[in-house]
Amino acid sequence: MSQIMNVMQKMCGPILLKVFVKPTLYNQFVAGETPGEFRNCVNRLKSANLRPFLGVTIESDVGEETRESTFDKNTQKILQCFDLSESLGVEGPFLQLKITGVTSADLIARLSDIYNQSSTATRQILVKNIAACISGQEMSMQPFDQLEPEERESLMLAVQRLKEIGQCASKKMVRVLVDAEYTYINPGLSLFTLAMMVAFNQQFPLIWNTYQCYLKKTFETASTELGIVENLGGCFGAKVVRGAYFTQERLRAVNLGYPSPICDTYEHTNQNYNRVVKYFLEHINLVGPRCNIIVATHNEESVQLAIERMREMNIDPLNGGVHFGQLYGMCDQISFPLASAGYAVYKCVPYGPLLEVLPFLARRAMENKGVLTGSRKEKTLLWQELKRRMKNMMRLKTKHDLKVETV
Repeated sequence: MSQIMNVMQKMCGPILLKVFVKPTLYNQFVAGETPGEFRNCVNRLKSANLRPFLGVTIESDVGEETRESTFDKNTQKILQCFDLSESLGVEGPFLQLKITGVTSADLIARLSDIYNQSSTATRQILVKNIAACISGQEMSMQPFDQLEPEERESLMLAVQRLKEIGQCASKKMVRVLVDAEYTYINPGLSLFTLAMMVAFNQQFPLIWNTYQCYLKKTFETASTELGIVENLGGCFGAKVVRGAYFTQERLRAVNLGYPSPICDTYEHTNQNYNRVVKYFLEHINLVGPRCNIIVATHNEESVQLAIERMREMNIDPLNGGVHFGQLYGMCDQISFPLASAGYAVYKCVPYGPLLEVLPFLARRAMENKGVLTGSRKEKTLLWQELKRRMKNMMRLKTKHDLKVETV
């Protein structure tokens, strides 16, 4: 993360960052630098019947050396975000979370190996063990005997942080959407998230997992993990996305010599996405409020298909456990009409100082470089908005210069 930020700063310099990045990319995708600016953005969205939710941008990747004390500080920052989310006055508030912000991605990768090597029955045992520890019971380390002593210690610290986050979410009644990331850490992320579901989702879906439908095995993964949570008595929440890491995933597959986990075409991804959404809608129709989803997409066809299936099943558009979500600064041509039609529509809104959010913007730019090629309309709209902001910025600068010369 720091490497990305350093490269961006070296390329642009602090002055150019403020002059060009903030009025364009930053203002397009970020609510502001302070809680006050964030609330102003929230109020504008709420006036259009949109439900903003805070996107926490703290994250890390494999190979990034981060101390446990840093993860402790990150956890405290996240807990403060719950206070902010609670204060927004949004019905059914969400908070987006990356578990790599509170524990080492290297540890998660090791847990992913253990999870991948296990049968479904053994995975359920792993989930149950961590869930028990989160709930205050002693955790058996026998299923994790492949871990080194330092890794076991890090695991216990991670569980404690996730316990704090879950307890805070429960107290504030803020639902947590745990992000999926790269395939080499996703199984470990699921292990932690499913354990939190079992520990905290006894009454309703408080903790949610994310499913990336550009992965060929997403349907199998989603249905299996739903079964694990329900077998252990938990409610289930899912954020369904297409995914945004496919350039890196395909390159990694080529470099390491294994088959690409990504769907071969954008159309195959669409089919996979619609299949997963349909599966969850049918399950909601069966079990009611014990399963919730957010259809997180910028694709109009998928939104329309979800709406049609909801109508066929008589799922209430506002209170039936189905939500829709888009990123702040993108896809307003879907968000606003959908909210006006009475559906629960959320906008993921990050906020923070420019230099803190810069790694988030850099990563999102890298991830979405290929994603936008799959949606020509969204790409055109986004480019038009960025050009408009650049023109306004240059016009204001010209007026300022003329005023200075006149004085």
